[in-house]
Amino acid sequence: MTDSDSGKGLSLDDVRGAGVEASLRPTTTGARIAHLLQRDGVGATVVLVLVIIFAASTVDGFGSIGNIRNVLISVSFPAIIAIGMTMVIVTGGIDLSLGSVYALAAILCTKVLDVSKGMGGNAIAGIALALGAALLIGLVQGVLIARVGLPPFIVTLAGLYGVRGLVYFVSNNGNDVYSAPQSGAFYQFGTGTVFTIGYPVVLALILYLLAHVTLSRTSFGLTAYALGGSEDASSLMGLKVRSTKIRLYVISAGLAGVAGILAAAYSQSGTPDLGRGFELNAIAAVVIGGTLLTGGAGSLIGTAAGVLLLGVVSSYINLGTDLPQAAQAVVTGAFVIVVVIVQRYLNRVQRR
Repeated sequence: MTDSDSGKGLSLDDVRGAGVEASLRPTTTGARIAHLLQRDGVGATVVLVLVIIFAASTVDGFGSIGNIRNVLISVSFPAIIAIGMTMVIVTGGIDLSLGSVYALAAILCTKVLDVSKGMGGNAIAGIALALGAALLIGLVQGVLIARVGLPPFIVTLAGLYGVRGLVYFVSNNGNDVYSAPQSGAFYQFGTGTVFTIGYPVVLALILYLLAHVTLSRTSFGLTAYALGGSEDASSLMGLKVRSTKIRLYVISAGLAGVAGILAAAYSQSGTPDLGRGFELNAIAAVVIGGTLLTGGAGSLIGTAAGVLLLGVVSSYINLGTDLPQAAQAVVTGAFVIVVVIVQRYLNRVQRR
């Protein structure tokens, strides 16, 4: 079957018709509730609100401005990565390389700044190199997946290891840690605030808004949903199957690069172990937010709720319990299992 990149004569309603969601209108009260909880991250948002209320009422200082600010800053970097992960998973794909791309961007950016300290640090060159490398990685992976036809899991798993190896190569086998100047525009980019809200949080919010509009209001985004519903049907409809896939992997890697640059600006350093497991945390947030790993359904609102939920749980464990840090991984795994079980139950109820 050939890929058509013409896309001519298609309306947004045509594209919506190729998605996997919803063909049956719920008829019973239980089915309507199940349908509501699965829409646009409503279920994840409800759970998030309940967990916040519980944590704030049981842990002193949890609801303080300082702790809220810390939680928002800590989740802003993985939140940006989760945007790209959501967009890829919606098509039925996956990107396991994002944590490594995040680390590479941070290392490249801070290395350029470190090397050029005597000249005041060249932030523009560092950002350009880091972002360019991230976009190139996304392009290569997208071409291998969309044009060559290799499975996304295999391609991005290779990317996870290959890019991480590149991180260690750039950092002299992991022995070098680079630092950026503690002043200037790059420093302000990571540590500045807007009405006491950190720049990383503001940037994450802007990116979520742009990505949400792109996925839900443009033919490009709706084509992504259609691919997750049925790639064959999308191709028969004349949708831009291959080019859409390639662009999504470029966007995904580019967002990981932006997150890495932002993390470097915030911490003013780059280390080779940065971002380990971030891709798995992003997948967990996406699943908790209600996006189907099979593709065709999901929302960035749900992903945002999933990211915040993991951040709130992490903060609760740190402040309100004596559990070790490793307990966060256990809780995250439990959340994912529970969410998948609930999704299956809601799907059954909705069909009644």
